[in-house]
This record gives sequence, structure tokens and C-alpha cells, in this order.
Amino acid sequence: RIKPSGTARTATSAPPRAPASNKKKKNTSRRVHADGPDARQTRMGSLAGGVGARRPRFLCLHGFRTSGEIMRKQVVGKWPAEVTASLDLVFADAPFPAEGKSDVDGIFDPPYYEWFQFDKGFTEYRNFDKCLAYIEELMIKEGPFDGLMGFSQVTGLGSPLP
Repeated sequence: RIKPSGTARTATSAPPRAPASNKKKKNTSRRVHADGPDARQTRMGSLAGGVGARRPRFLCLHGFRTSGEIMRKQVVGKWPAEVTASLDLVFADAPFPAEGKSDVDGIFDPPYYEWFQFDKGFTEYRNFDKCLAYIEELMIKEGPFDGLMGFSQVTGLGSPLP
């Protein structure tokens, strides 16, 4: 069962690439845990431009047996700094610990998570309803969001979400 933890834990993360002007971007991170949306996620800022200007906000959902932190490293580390500086990206971890070996093991450090789980033959899934409830709770508590960015396992989750 997914239960909100009530408090967020702070974690440090590698700063994003500096913009071409050599000015360093401020990178604040917050970790939100699988116990609920308040427990584990990584957030990058919320304002850009002038006073009151709001960046488009995207909920970023990682792929199968990876994590929000891995997706953050892939996006922020590879996309142009001008692009990531203009967006408010919220990277959340899936609610379930990975039940098998991750394809990124040895490339990225654990922990690894799954949005929903499969049987050994990958023919039937389980906990899909809990996954949708978790994402809906995340959207309510951490939103509003202007968009959803997903990879791999999560790409099919966009249509059944409210």
C-alpha cells in the first residue's frame, strides 16, 4: 500500500551543465519516496524569466527498472542547458522496487523501480491500479503540471490518467 510519508527528504545531486554564459544554474533537489509522492522526487526550480514568470512544468516518469534520478541525469546531463533552464522538470520514482535485474545495472547506481510489475514470462501484469493511484496522488500533491514526459514502461500510462 502506498502511504504518504508526510515529509520530504532533501538530497544533493550533481548540478546540471552550466549555460554557455558560464553562469551556474541553481539546482535545488527534493527527494520523494515510494511511500508516497511526498517522499521521493527530484525537482528543478519553479520560476524562470522575470518576477512571476512561470516555467512550463512537466512530470517526468522514468523507464522500467530505473529511477527518477537516472532519468534526471539522462535529461539534464544531455539536453542543452537553455532547454532545461526554461522548464520546471519534476522527476518521480515509481512506487515499486524493481523485482529483477535492471538493464542499467553497472551504468547507473541503484535503487531501481518499476511502475507496475509483471509475472516471470512478462505475459501478465499486476499493481497497475496502484500505479495509477500513485501517479494521480503525485499529480494532485505536486501539480499542476503542463505536461507529462515518460520513457519505456511508463509510455502507456498517459492515456488512463485523469
